[in-house]
Order: sequence, then C-alpha cells, then structure tokens
Amino acid sequence: MNTAEKKAAASVDALERSQQAPRRTSSASTQNELTASAPALYQVTKINVPASLGEVGKLIHSECTKIQQSQTIILSLWQQQQEAKTEIARLRGALEVAGIGIPD
Repeated sequence: MNTAEKKAAASVDALERSQQAPRRTSSASTQNELTASAPALYQVTKINVPASLGEVGKLIHSECTKIQQSQTIILSLWQQQQEAKTEIARLRGALEVAGIGIPD
C-alpha cells in the first residue's frame, strides 16, 4: 500500500468514525471518539474548615487560584481552536481559488 492509498484509507476511516454515535461506554469500539457529555474538570475536595477567618481567606484564595488556572487553560485551548478554524477556512479558500474542490 503506497502513501496515497494509506491517506485515502485513513480519510475513509475518519469519515466513518465521525458519522458514528457518541461513545456511551469506554469499551464500545463501534462508537466515535467523542463522549456523550463533557468530563468533570473541577472537583471540590473535602475541605476541613479552618478555625480562624484568616485561614478561611487563604483557603478561598487558593481555590480561586486553581479555578483561574483552569480557566486560563480552557481559554488557551479555545483560542487555538478558533485559530485552527480560521486557518482551515483560509486554506479552503486558497484551494478553491486554485480550482481544487474539497467536500465539507
């Protein structure tokens, strides 16, 4: 199998997987790689409540810092995804100008 045939086979495989139902269990091999629901990203651990108000403030600040870091990561991923969409649109336009049509 040459490179072009491998690429064509991978493209067909990706198309088939994209048209399958979302995965409901981790063992289902006939479903696509997306999950039916998003994973829980932030879970609050059991907190021993401090006795002093100063310690409560430190604890709240610590938890808010963790949330802020998570949001920063999520925002970065979202921005990368938006940039990828823009780049794909630009490449599709360039291909159309060159007379090369590709399916959506």
